Amino acid sequence: MNSLPKTSVLSQSHVPSYSLFAQLLASERLRVTVDRRAKTASFSPEARILTLPSWSNFDNDAWLLFIAHEVGHALFTPADSFTRDSFTSLVTKYGHNAVLGVANVFEDVRIERLVREKYRGLAGTFSRGYHSLMNREFFGFTSQTIVPAWASKTVLDRINIYAKVGGLLRLSLTEAQEIAWYNRALRAETFDDVMVLVAEVMAQLTEQQRQQAAQAAQNNQPSQGQPSQGQPSQGQPQDGQSQSDAPSQDDAQESQPQSSQSQSDAQDGSSQSQPSQDGESKDDQPSQSSQEQKAQPSQDGESQEQKA
Repeated sequence: MNSLPKTSVLSQSHVPSYSLFAQLLASERLRVTVDRRAKTASFSPEARILTLPSWSNFDNDAWLLFIAHEVGHALFTPADSFTRDSFTSLVTKYGHNAVLGVANVFEDVRIERLVREKYRGLAGTFSRGYHSLMNREFFGFTSQTIVPAWASKTVLDRINIYAKVGGLLRLSLTEAQEIAWYNRALRAETFDDVMVLVAEVMAQLTEQQRQQAAQAAQNNQPSQGQPSQGQPSQGQPQDGQSQSDAPSQDDAQESQPQSSQSQSDAQDGSSQSQPSQDGESKDDQPSQSSQEQKAQPSQDGESQEQKA
């Protein structure tokens, strides 16, 4: 396949060669199209259409990564995924965008593992593609800026970034909760397995947000005989007063995260081993080299298509 020059804008003229690549991987006659309105690469499980955005300054490695990731959805995400009770029941409870954002994080982890297991030769495709995306700051950070910002990311953002480029950046998951969730997504075999995890994650994040809001309200309510926030007690300086524990914007976003812009997938380098939640040794954490992960939840949370 001829390389696409970095200065080229992807157009319908490039579709024939990329269609052949996608159809060979998927073992079906997928329709590949380029859409100027698309905000990210995506795949429609129902229509069997793989859509690529008409972007410039992306090289051939990046486009092959996007396609390989979306073919993972074609192969392993069920065509009726968005009409199953496991999905629609959560949408009724939490809202479509919130459920789709969380589901994409964990489903991307699963399908990238499965497509790389099916086609071992894609390891290089994912590695080169992620290197290409990192070089152009596709995820909004560089190898220098992500490390200081890592701790401030939400748990879902950390899992998503770690799954895609954690090995390249030598990032680590450290909290027991995020390690356990990542491991479960990595080991999930079916879409229904993923949705069981999504239901548990959304319930837990929603409860955490509720507790944070209750604590914030309590902190802002003066108790009888005690000074209110912003009013120092008699004989005590205002500077010594504790700050309110109101949740930050990032904390609030954890219960209903927006789909991230990350688009395609997987890397070649191995991540640092992580301890599992149940006390397993660090060596029990799946390495990034053997299970490099995918994809980006969709940039546009309202679309029902799986996004890279």
